[in-house]
Amino acid sequence: MNTRELSSIAIKITGIVFLASAAAALAPFLISVYKLLGEHSARSGSMELYLFSFRQSPAGFVVGSILFFKGDRIAAFMVREPSDVSIDADANSLMSVGVAIVGVYLIATAIPRVVYQASILILRGAAARNVFEAMILFISQVIIGLWLFLGNERVVRLFKQAREAGWKQESPPEDN
Repeated sequence: MNTRELSSIAIKITGIVFLASAAAALAPFLISVYKLLGEHSARSGSMELYLFSFRQSPAGFVVGSILFFKGDRIAAFMVREPSDVSIDADANSLMSVGVAIVGVYLIATAIPRVVYQASILILRGAAARNVFEAMILFISQVIIGLWLFLGNERVVRLFKQAREAGWKQESPPEDN
């Protein structure tokens, strides 16, 4: 393994962080839009507020996808002259460990937020605004974190298949 390959793995793991955060942010946005569409008298500027809150999710998907799918190219640009690194593991093993670490990070940052939002809901009850959407965001983050942590090897295989889809070169037809 060399520094370019190691950099590529780190870039791809960063892409997974962006993708997971964007996926977690999607759930409360959809609930907010559903609630907005269900209101008979929409408040002035409500739709703009919801659309503004949605800006993070597409940006996260775009940045995460670029980092993940173009990680090799970005690493090649960053590390022009790679040097050997003594690591006794293959790229998939390192990627699997990295995905599990991302999962632990998501869980560790979301659980205190879930507890905080639940306490606001318990203390303030119906007076607590936007607590439900925040709870959905953080619960989604915990679920995604658990998926990444517990299914890290399956996630790596899934991402590898997605990366390789459409990239297989067909052999040219043989002339007779």
